[in-house]
Amino acid sequence: MAELIGTVARVFTNRGTWCAGVLKLAEGSSFAGEPTCKFAGDCCVAPGDEVVLRGEWINDPKWGRQFKVSSGQFFGPEEQELDDEELGRRALVSFLKSNRDFKHVGPRRAEQLVDKFGTVEDLGDALVMRPETVVNAVPGLTRDRVDQLASMWAVSYLALKYEVELVKFGLSSKQARRVVAEFGKRTLEVLEGNPWLFYLEVPELGWGQVDKAGLKKGFDPDHRYRTHARSVWACREAAKNGHTWISGEEGLLLGLRATDEGLPKRYLDIVDRGEDAAPRYVQALHYLSRAEERIGRFLCDTAFEPPSTAFAELSDDARLTQEQRKAYEAARAHKVFILTGGAGTGKTYTASAIVEACEAAGGRAILAAPTGKAAKRLSESTGRLALTIHRLLLNPDDLGDLGRADLVLIDEVSMVDSHLLGWLIEHLNKKTSVILMGDPNQLPPVQAGNPLRDALGLDTPVVELAHVHRYAGDLKECCVRLLDGELSDTVPEAWEVYYTGGGQSSLQRLKEVLDGLEDEGISYPEDVQVLSPMKKGTVGTIALNGFLRARHHDDDELPEQFVDEDRIIHVKNNYGLEVFNGETGRVVSAIDERHLVAEIDNRLVRYEPWVHAKTGTTENPIEELQLAYALTVHKSQGSEYPVVIVMLDNYHTRMLHRNLLYTAVTRAKERVVLITTRSAAATAAKAVVRDFRRTLLS
Repeated sequence: MAELIGTVARVFTNRGTWCAGVLKLAEGSSFAGEPTCKFAGDCCVAPGDEVVLRGEWINDPKWGRQFKVSSGQFFGPEEQELDDEELGRRALVSFLKSNRDFKHVGPRRAEQLVDKFGTVEDLGDALVMRPETVVNAVPGLTRDRVDQLASMWAVSYLALKYEVELVKFGLSSKQARRVVAEFGKRTLEVLEGNPWLFYLEVPELGWGQVDKAGLKKGFDPDHRYRTHARSVWACREAAKNGHTWISGEEGLLLGLRATDEGLPKRYLDIVDRGEDAAPRYVQALHYLSRAEERIGRFLCDTAFEPPSTAFAELSDDARLTQEQRKAYEAARAHKVFILTGGAGTGKTYTASAIVEACEAAGGRAILAAPTGKAAKRLSESTGRLALTIHRLLLNPDDLGDLGRADLVLIDEVSMVDSHLLGWLIEHLNKKTSVILMGDPNQLPPVQAGNPLRDALGLDTPVVELAHVHRYAGDLKECCVRLLDGELSDTVPEAWEVYYTGGGQSSLQRLKEVLDGLEDEGISYPEDVQVLSPMKKGTVGTIALNGFLRARHHDDDELPEQFVDEDRIIHVKNNYGLEVFNGETGRVVSAIDERHLVAEIDNRLVRYEPWVHAKTGTTENPIEELQLAYALTVHKSQGSEYPVVIVMLDNYHTRMLHRNLLYTAVTRAKERVVLITTRSAAATAAKAVVRDFRRTLLS
C-alpha cells in the first residue's frame, strides 16, 4: 500500500466519508515531477488539512492518474517554537497594520509601535496616558494623529484585546473582528471551551483557520467537538453543490447527534430515512432538514385536501384551451397543485385566469417570485402586484396579507431552493391554496435542494402544458426544439446563430452584433443582456464585463471602482438594505470608492460603510456588488430581456448541456443571438445532464 503526505489544496467533492480533491505534496515529495496530485476515496478532509493518505495509484477513465484512498489520517502542524510574548507581538502587528480604523498606521509604523511598546496594555497606556512618547517613538505620527488613535483605542480596547488573542491562534485580523462582533465578551470563553463554535456560528470564517486554532489550543484531533463541527462543514460543502444530506457511519452519526444537542444552537440533524433507504441514517443541516420535512408534509398531506378557496366560473374573456382548463379544474379540486410547461405554452396566461376567478369570488390572491426581475415580469404579465418571496416574508405588513391570503401563486419555482420554500410554507395559513408554477427543463436552484423536481416525483397533483401556441412566435418554437436536442438555424429577427473560431473572434463578432442592434434602434445595455455559462475564459463573464464596460463608457482606462451608469448586480442577500441576491440595476452616482447610490428594482439604494454596534468595525455593502454587463446563465434565471446574446466557447465544454442553453435562450422576449463555436453549440444542444442532487425528498 502506497502512502502520501501533504496538505489538502482543494476539495472537489465531499460526501462525508468520501472525498476527492488535490493534495499538495510535502517538501521533498513529488508525483511524476509535479508538486501536486489528485486523490479520491475513503477520507473526510478540508482545504488546509495536513494528512497522510494511504491507498494505491489508479488510472481513472475520466480523471486520469490519481491516488485511490483507502484510509486517511490527520496530523496537526508542528508547533512553532515561539513564546507567548513573540506570538502576542506578531498578532498585534498584524492587527494594527490591517485594521482600517487605525488610520496612518501601515506595516512599518505597526512594527515601530510594537517594537517600542510591546503589548496591547502597554501600547494602550502610552496612547491614552503618554501620547508624547508615541509621537517621539514613531516618525510621522503627529500629536493629532496619535490623539485619533487614542480615541479609537479607548472605544475598542476590549475588542482589540480579544482580537489579538484570536490572531495568536491563527485567525486573520478580519476573521478575528468578525468573531468578536458575533461573540463579544464570550469570545475568550468560547476559545477555551470549544473554538469550533466560531465556525458553527460564523460559517464565512471557513473551516481551515478555525480548525487550526482549535488544534493549537491543544484539543485532540478526534475530540467530539471537532468531529461534530467537521460534519457540519461537510454538510455545508455538500449544500454548495445542491445536496441536502451526506452519508456517514451509524455509530458516528448517533454520537454527533449527542454532541449537537449539547450546544446552544442545533446545527446537525441525524435523519432516519426508513428501513428501505440506503443509506438509512444520514446527516443534514438542521435548517435544511426542517425545511424539507415541512415541504414533504405540505406536498403529500395538504395537496389532496379540497380547497377552502372559492373560484368563480371562468369569464368569457379567459379563452383557455382544453389543456389549460385542466389547471383551472385542478385549482378547484386541490389545495396545492403544480403548473408546469415550456416556453410559449401559456403558463402565466392560465395562472392569471385562475387568479381572476379567485378574485371574482371575493378571494384574495398574492403573487410572488424568487427574484425582483421575475416578480416584475409576473406583475407585467398579470396586471397585478407581484413581490419577491424575500420581501413577502420580511415585510410584516406583507406577512399579514400572506396569513389572510386565499390563493398564493409562486412563479419560477424551479429557482426556489428548499430553505426558501420551507420558509414560505411555514407562514402560510392552513386554508390557503397554492399554485407552484415553473419549467422543470430550466436549471435547478443555486442553493441546496430541488423542490420542483422532488415534487414532480411525489404524488402532488400536476398539470403540464405541452402545446406551444402559434402566437408564441418563432423564438419560442426555436427554444422548445432545444428540448429535443435540435439547434435551429437562423430565423431573421428572432433567432440568430453566428459560428466563430472562439476566443477573440467571438469578441469581434459580439462587437459587430451590438453595433448592428444599435443601428436597428435597440439600445445596449438597456434592452440587451449578454450571457455566458462561466465566469472564466475569454468569453466568460469576467472578461466580457471588462470588454463591454469599456465599450459602454467608450473608455479603455476606467478605474476598478464603480463609475456612474455602470450596470451592477447584487450578489448577496442584504436584509438591511432590502436588496437580494440576483437583483440588478445601475449606478446613479459613484461618490467615491466606498459610497454610491444605485437604482435597484426601480428604487434608489444608498451603499455606504456602516459601523458594527458591538465592535466599531466597518462593513461596506459595496463589496456585495458586481458588474452586470454580462451575467452567468444561473444569475439571469428568472429574468427576461428583449434581446439576449449567448456566448459559448470550447472552454465552457464541461459546463455545457441542454438545460443550461434552454435556460439562457428562454430569457429572451424578442430575439436570441447565439455566438458560439460549432463544437460548443453541438455539445450544449445534445448533452443531457441529470440532476443527481441528494435530497431528503427524493
